[in-house]
Amino acid sequence: MFSTISVSVLVTSFNRQETIAQTIESILRQKFNGKYEIIIGDDGSTDNTRNICLNYQKSYPDIIKLVFHNNNCGLGKNWAILVSKSKGKYIASCDDDDYWHNPNKLQMQVDVLESDLCIGMVHTEKDILIEPNRKIIKNFNKTSGIEVKQGFIINEIFRGQVPICVSTTLVRKEVIDKYVPLSLYIENEYNIQDWPTWMYISKYTKIMYLDVSTTTYRVGHPAISNYASFDKVEKKIEKDRIMYKLICDNFPTDLVYDDRMYDQYILNILLTLSYKKFNYKKASKYIKLYSQSRNENFKIRMAKNFIFFYLFCIFKYLFRVFSHTRLN
Repeated sequence: MFSTISVSVLVTSFNRQETIAQTIESILRQKFNGKYEIIIGDDGSTDNTRNICLNYQKSYPDIIKLVFHNNNCGLGKNWAILVSKSKGKYIASCDDDDYWHNPNKLQMQVDVLESDLCIGMVHTEKDILIEPNRKIIKNFNKTSGIEVKQGFIINEIFRGQVPICVSTTLVRKEVIDKYVPLSLYIENEYNIQDWPTWMYISKYTKIMYLDVSTTTYRVGHPAISNYASFDKVEKKIEKDRIMYKLICDNFPTDLVYDDRMYDQYILNILLTLSYKKFNYKKASKYIKLYSQSRNENFKIRMAKNFIFFYLFCIFKYLFRVFSHTRLN
């Protein structure tokens, strides 16, 4: 039996003092017929994020609930804890650096889920906000000519062929409770929550797409490729390997775990970071550890030669500078 709360909006947060207020305000502006709650899980922020959240909670005590973690536990675990504390029939998410520009987002999506019990999740079109230049690309999927697949699409999601933005999603809580092993997210401190959750949902229910932009997704700010420490990135992607293998083991008739394919995925991330930081020593190390493919791509070939490596580093750096100049 569900509570009177129709939607629980989950916001996972970490050191986002510049954007968290815009995120919260965009949720509060929703024109929704039902009752909703906002649950913010702060994952050990060291900036002013918590104070901003506390001020909003004081202004909206009946809507906003706060969950503060003293130690950083990771995005997947943080999100899973928030789900366990939610009371809504449906679960929405909005990342702490994104915002909802469409005030009818929740109502449109609830109407879709209410119309067909076979639909477990609905997501929407999005706008892209490119930092630091503040350029916005409207209706990104349509503008890019991307056809978004719908239905039972576990294999397409596994191969990364479905562009789902987590901040556009609305999911049935009962589907999460029944099919998504949140205990694994908590025990293994998953670094992400979106991709594994969509895998479980798409196996058992339909995923639908609304061709209406509801959310502005921010890119170009600090992410994995900007981590100061190679060690942090290495630990993250090896932890992700555990998650990846567990999902494959859960769906043996649909998915097959491939160590070589995952090594190629890891190598691509680590080489990108090595090029960005002009670190040939790290690039050489990663090629020895992870390169097992006979069909080496250009990025791998360049990293095998000292001179070519640094020429490629300079080329990529100049390309980034030129791209930012054009956007300005």
